[in-house]
Amino acid sequence: MELWCRGVKVIVALCLATAACGSGPRRDDALEVRLRRAVDAFLSSHLVPGASVAVIANGRLVHVESGMADLATQRPVGAGTQFRVASVTKLYLAALVLRQVERGRLALDQPIGVNALALPPDLAFAQQLTLRQLLSHTSGLGQTFTRDDDRHRTLSTADLLKRIPTPVCRPSTCWSYGDGNYVLAQLVLEAATRRPLRDVLRHELLEPYALRETTLVDASALNRRLPAQYALVIDDSGRLVEPHRLFEQSLPRTATLVTTAADAARFADALFGGEALNPASLAEMLDTGVMRDLPCPDGCPFTYGLGVFHYEVAGHELVGHDGSSGTVVVHDRKRRLTVAILTNGGEQDMGGFLATVLHAIDHRDR
Repeated sequence: MELWCRGVKVIVALCLATAACGSGPRRDDALEVRLRRAVDAFLSSHLVPGASVAVIANGRLVHVESGMADLATQRPVGAGTQFRVASVTKLYLAALVLRQVERGRLALDQPIGVNALALPPDLAFAQQLTLRQLLSHTSGLGQTFTRDDDRHRTLSTADLLKRIPTPVCRPSTCWSYGDGNYVLAQLVLEAATRRPLRDVLRHELLEPYALRETTLVDASALNRRLPAQYALVIDDSGRLVEPHRLFEQSLPRTATLVTTAADAARFADALFGGEALNPASLAEMLDTGVMRDLPCPDGCPFTYGLGVFHYEVAGHELVGHDGSSGTVVVHDRKRRLTVAILTNGGEQDMGGFLATVLHAIDHRDR
């Protein structure tokens, strides 16, 4: 849902010369050269501080990096730079839930209350919601927003549950994107597996698919070398007036998923290539029938399955997810093409960034 949002922007002192950004070609590879040129150009024209882009095409992984992870220290983005991926995490969580459905530990259409969840009284109604409604954002819950007192602190499960707002519609009567859906889905997953999400993620996805640069970190941890997040303040006339470094959490959470572009691409390639889920589960994940034709209080720019958006960009039919941190991870099933774009903010025209990368892959000059 965030793919074409341009409300959060960044003012940065970008190095315009490729050599100055430390992004010269490492190999004589045509696709890598085209990607590097396209990424450098997009960063400089859209005031994006730094980015890492990975592409898996014809079974081959190519990735490029450009710009700065931290403007204050002039630390460049490298191949191993991990980025916060915000709502792209929903893709991982939905896959974890569906793997438990395959094993009979969970059921998509059973009320989540059968898992004996400890919900506060004002969320008692949620006991009757189903995982299908939660994962498809058809539960009726509205969006959860950050509070000022959430800055630099880890929120408990109880804190997260308190921040889930009242419903905007009855279950299955509208499509309303809301992070609270996935807070509840995580609670159900942990109850079914009797393990915290961190352990389930590691056991089910990270270790089997060798995603060594992907992890959940404490949302309040400031001692990791994660890229700084930036925003841009603009006055009424459109003039840039103040560079602003964002606080670490863009939304309340107990932990945040961080990964590299290469790892994100490998995960999406395995997921949508049919390795992580069986055919029936993948079909459930991709099916948009649950939300199709439902009204949307905040608009429905794209169709949604279970943790998966469907996009059409630059002539490609894509499935995947984007995040408010300036990230998008998508897969073209017809071409078995995967693209992961991770940034630390900027003028968040992620649809434009994705189109730029796809044009470079398709040999088309913009």
